[in-house]
Amino acid sequence: MKKKALIAALVMSLMITACGGNTASSAAESPAEETQSTESEINTEEEGELPEATTDNPLDEMEIDTTPVVDETVAEAGIESFVTLPDYHGQELTKYVMTVTDEDVDNRVASDLEIFTVELPADTVIEDGMVAEIGYVGTVDGAEFEGGSSDSYELLIGSHEFVDDFEQQLIGYKAGDEVEVVVNFPDDYSEKLGGKEAHFAVTIHKVSQSITEPTDEWVAANTEYSTVAEYYEGVRAEIQTDYDDSSESELKSAVWEDIMNSAVFTQYPKELVDKYAEMVKEQMEYMASAYYNTTLDTFMQENGLTEEYFAETGKDYVKRELVADYILTKEGEPLDTPKLEEAVQMLLEVNGLASREEANQWGVSDTQIDYAALNNVAVDLVIAASNVTEVNTEDAEAEEEVLPEEELSDSGN
Repeated sequence: MKKKALIAALVMSLMITACGGNTASSAAESPAEETQSTESEINTEEEGELPEATTDNPLDEMEIDTTPVVDETVAEAGIESFVTLPDYHGQELTKYVMTVTDEDVDNRVASDLEIFTVELPADTVIEDGMVAEIGYVGTVDGAEFEGGSSDSYELLIGSHEFVDDFEQQLIGYKAGDEVEVVVNFPDDYSEKLGGKEAHFAVTIHKVSQSITEPTDEWVAANTEYSTVAEYYEGVRAEIQTDYDDSSESELKSAVWEDIMNSAVFTQYPKELVDKYAEMVKEQMEYMASAYYNTTLDTFMQENGLTEEYFAETGKDYVKRELVADYILTKEGEPLDTPKLEEAVQMLLEVNGLASREEANQWGVSDTQIDYAALNNVAVDLVIAASNVTEVNTEDAEAEEEVLPEEELSDSGN
C-alpha cells in the first residue's frame, strides 16, 4: 500500500500501522504475460474521475446511534457519566506466540536471493532456470500493439511469466543473439489480442544466473552483516521480531474488541461528537481533493452526503475515546501522560513519518494522531493489568488436531 493510501485509510482505523509499498512491476504491465487481465477487467476510469452521481443518502443504510448527546463535558460530569466497563484487572488473556523455524529462515533467505543474479560469460547459452535480460518488440498482423515492447526486461526462463511458450523459445541462444518468438494469445486474453498470433523481435542483452546460496562476499556486499553465519542469525532474529510484533498486534486487537463489546454508553458529550464529526469531514475533504480533484461540497452532492453523516460516522471515534479515557482515569494516567507522546512518536516512526507536520502534509490531522495514540496507550494499560499466558501456536494447533478424537472417545462412553 502506498503511503497516500495508508494515510487516507487512517480515519477508518483504530491504530496506525506500518505498511509496505505496492509498486507495479514491469512484468505486470506487459501484455505478453499469461496472467494479464482482459480488457473487460481493466479499470478504465481516469484518476480524478468522480463516482456516478447519486442522491442516495448513506445514512439510510446506516444503523443510527440514538444514544443521547449532551452539552456537559467529560471534565464537568466525570467519565462514568458517559461510559462504564466491567473490571478488567486480573482477567486471563491468551497471547499466541510463534517460534522461528529453520524452514522460515531458509524461505526468507531464498526470497532475499531471488532479486540477485550473477552475469554469466557472453557465450553462455540459455537454459531453463537462467535469467535473460531481453529487449523485445511485439507485433500482431504486422502492427505493434500497446504494451508489447520493452527495451530491457529480466525474464526468468521457466517462470511462465509470459504467454504460451515465449520463454522456451529463447533456450539455446546467448547474449547478442536476435530471436523471433512466435506465440498465440489465448482466446479469452483480451478483446483485441485474444486468439491472435503475435511475433516478437527479441534481442538478448545478457544472461544471468540466480544466486542459490549466500557467500560471505555476497553477504558483505548486499546486507548489513559480514558473514553467512551472521546473516542467518540476523535473519532469524528479524523474523522473530516480525512474529513477536504480529502476536502483540493480534492480542491488542482481541483485547480492544472485547473492551468495546463490554462497554456501556449512557450518553455522548457534544464536544467530542463535534470534534470527530469535524475530523471525518476534514478527511473527506482531503480525499475529495487528493483523489477526485474536486471540492468537498461537490463530492458531498455527488454522493448524497450530509453534515449528519459526519456526526454519525464520528460517533464510533467518540466511543473509543470515551473508553480510552475511562481506562486512563482508572489507571491514574492523566491525558497529558508522557506515554501518549511516546505512543505518538512510535506511530510516526512505524509509518516513516518524521514529524506531525509531515503527517499533516499527507492528510493526517493531529486529532487522528492523538486519537490513535490514546487508544494504543489504553489497550497497553489493560494488558498490563491482566494475567497474560503465552501459548505457542504450534502447541495450540497440535491440541486442536487431537481434540476431535478425544471428544469422539468421550461421546462413546
